[in-house]
Amino acid sequence: MRLLGLFCLAGLLAHAQSGPVFPDPASLAAELHRLENGRQIVSSLPPSWVVEASGRRYSISTAPLRKMSSIQTQRTWLDQLATQLETFPAAPNTPASARKQLDRILSRREFAPVRPPTFWERLTQRIVDWIAGIIRSIVAYAKQHPNGGTILFWLAAAGAVGLLGFWLLRFWTGKRRTPLSQPEPAALGWTWQQWLLSAREARDRGDTRRAIHCTYWAAVVRLQEMQLLPRDLTRTPREYLGLLSDAEISHVPLAALTSALERFWYAARPASPADLRESLDHLEALGCRLD
Repeated sequence: MRLLGLFCLAGLLAHAQSGPVFPDPASLAAELHRLENGRQIVSSLPPSWVVEASGRRYSISTAPLRKMSSIQTQRTWLDQLATQLETFPAAPNTPASARKQLDRILSRREFAPVRPPTFWERLTQRIVDWIAGIIRSIVAYAKQHPNGGTILFWLAAAGAVGLLGFWLLRFWTGKRRTPLSQPEPAALGWTWQQWLLSAREARDRGDTRRAIHCTYWAAVVRLQEMQLLPRDLTRTPREYLGLLSDAEISHVPLAALTSALERFWYAARPASPADLRESLDHLEALGCRLD
């Protein structure tokens, strides 16, 4: 159920008892489009909308919409919600199909922390435990040896020199990289369309990491145009994400784009065309037309 995350962000309450009841997501989407085209949106809102989907009833609270002061922001919110309702797939109400949909949701990147440890995480933990065991053995031997204090001193000195050398290596290699905390000065003042164009040019050059970086900033500028983020480009990605309320419909796409930026741009991990495609999908969920 692709709509599960959206329902949660909008104030999901199962088996609601109040609000107009819509027999399917498509009928609620039509009502949202009607409200979007009206002059007065908030004045005609019920406390919640109740919709039936996959044999269950869900209630979408209108509280986030009521808190928006701008009519344009309200219309954008309604349009995005209606778009996701229209793409909600009709599925048979069977336990097997519900389980398959749940597995598909939990396999997405935003739910990655909620899982058992991977092979590499288990291997890393074993290596850490092995090193800790060696250190404990050395300390125990040094305590029993007549020159134990001297041995510990030189071991500590060697460890300090090694850490200092590692830090210096990271420092000098880091200086050769482009600053990553904010876009380059030449790009300040760009529209989201210009950022998207830059992402496509980077993709055509084969620079997928750069394309994901540009896609992220296109999303930030788009949210600034929607008055959901302040109009400055001096904050860190996590600060931007923290400024967006969890109840805001745009929080999930921005969180996914932030995670991609951190993995592929900051951490310099290899990025595939599928990773870029996923970032572009999240950008499109924010109302940016890609065609």
